Amino acid sequence: LREFDRIKGDMEEDQESHYQTFIASKPDLWRSLVMEGRGSEALPLVRASLEKTVKILGEGHSRVAEIRGILAMALAAAGDREGAMAEFAKAIPVLLERTNRSGGEEETRTRSEFNLGLILDAYIRLLASVHGTSLDGRDGVKAAAEAFRLADVVRGRTVMRAVAASSVRAAAKDPVLANLARREQDALKQIGALNGLLTNVLSAPADQQKPEDIKDMRSRIDTLRSARAALMKEIETKFPDYASLVEPKPISIEEARSHLRPGEALIATYGGEHGTYVWAIPQQGPTAFASTGLDEKQLTQLVTSIRSSLDPQGGTLGNIPAFDLANAYRLYAALLQPMEAGWKDSKRLIVVAHGALGFLPFSVLPTHAVTLGQEAEPLFSNYRAVPWLARTHAVTYLPSVASLSILRGLSAGDPA
Repeated sequence: LREFDRIKGDMEEDQESHYQTFIASKPDLWRSLVMEGRGSEALPLVRASLEKTVKILGEGHSRVAEIRGILAMALAAAGDREGAMAEFAKAIPVLLERTNRSGGEEETRTRSEFNLGLILDAYIRLLASVHGTSLDGRDGVKAAAEAFRLADVVRGRTVMRAVAASSVRAAAKDPVLANLARREQDALKQIGALNGLLTNVLSAPADQQKPEDIKDMRSRIDTLRSARAALMKEIETKFPDYASLVEPKPISIEEARSHLRPGEALIATYGGEHGTYVWAIPQQGPTAFASTGLDEKQLTQLVTSIRSSLDPQGGTLGNIPAFDLANAYRLYAALLQPMEAGWKDSKRLIVVAHGALGFLPFSVLPTHAVTLGQEAEPLFSNYRAVPWLARTHAVTYLPSVASLSILRGLSAGDPA
């Protein structure tokens, strides 16, 4: 952002032409302003670009949705939560379409994934801030429920890419499915390639752009999307299991609850740049939702400290460092204690953790503050009095909430 400010100063005599054309239209500048608390400065720049891009590409294009998502971030940063909610609601469905998230050049795909992560994080943070206020549920969707659904999109992106890759091998076993899958993937790649080409064309100066070429590319993209949608509909009808692997739908709180068994509760976490959010969903009863003051960086530091005794480097038992009970309880008090109404009465916890929390077994979190007593024989006997979570609850881990529905939908294994 300092570099952008310096460029603006150096181009002061030529503000209206070169600066507006080559600098003010860059999403990197808008994001930098938003993330440094200067969202009001970004608003006129983003709005001008959005108006221009909508005229060229139409509302259904991923580039329009990205700009609209950054506009929503800027509105939220400027304090207009209601306006931000409306813009996020328009942008997110387009950004989550598979045709807008796959294919194309690696650089374009990586940039789009980065932008999507920032936009989703900002929206989840906004939803948490309106939870329990007059804005909660105004559009018919509760903030905690919508944040839960989107958090699983963020958590599960890497997981679902791996699952989708393995589903290609499954398709190869059925010639009809293999043919449909190949045609769908070809259409997807062509859409990605054309989107990348269109982005490059639109990045050129206005006098070098040919409206007829832009119109032709938009028409070809729309045709391919319609063809791909027809293929996906046929796949969903004939091969629903494969379709759910290739293009999983974000799962709602009630859908997740429907897969829980008596005595189970689902604990889901999402760690963002500005805070961590936790959901506790019992098999029966209301969902508990809370935002903690621990951000992604703080969580990583806590987990690293706690894991130091779980991953000892010492050559002897005596060299294993003491377990960090203070920070372990700090995590419990921040993440699980405020949510006890949603999980305490259960016997089994299914945990879907995000980021650094995915590397920490919740079983080793103490449920009360405790100080180790004097050690006696045998080694570590003073840990017997620690009230570990494992003493009261069995804990299972899953990579995403969506995987719960997939696993619970499988046929039972042979008990023998």
